[in-house]
Amino acid sequence: MRIRLRRWMTWFVIAAAVAVAYVKWATRVVPAPEIPRPGPSAFKEPEVEMDVAGAARRVELAPQSAATWGEYGIVLRAYRQHPEADRCFQVAADLDPADGRWPYLIGAHLADADPTAALRRGIHLSRNKAPLGI
Repeated sequence: MRIRLRRWMTWFVIAAAVAVAYVKWATRVVPAPEIPRPGPSAFKEPEVEMDVAGAARRVELAPQSAATWGEYGIVLRAYRQHPEADRCFQVAADLDPADGRWPYLIGAHLADADPTAALRRGIHLSRNKAPLGI
C-alpha cells in the first residue's frame, strides 16, 4: 500500500510542477521594443508633430500589435523619417511574420537608398523562407 501511495504522490508532484511551469510560461510578459522617436527638431509644423505623436501613442497602448507598429512606420515614412520607419516595419514583421507588407516596405526603401543591399537582403530572405509552391 505504501509503495502505491508514494507513486501517486510522485506523479502528483510532477504534474503540479508542470502546471506551475506552464502557467508561468503562458503568463510571461514579453518586453516591448523601444519605440523609435524622431528628434525634437525633426518637424516644424505642429500638425505633423501631433500626427506622429498620435501614432506613437497608439503603439504605446498596443505594443504587441503588428498593425499599430506598421501604421506608425507608415506615418514616419510619410514624413521622411526613414531609419525610424524601417525599425517600426522590422518590429511589425517580427510580430506578424505572415504579413508581407512590412518586409515589402523595408525593401522598397532599401531599394531606393541602396539597391545592392536590397538585392542581398532579398536573396537572404528567399534562402531562409520555405518555397511558396507557386
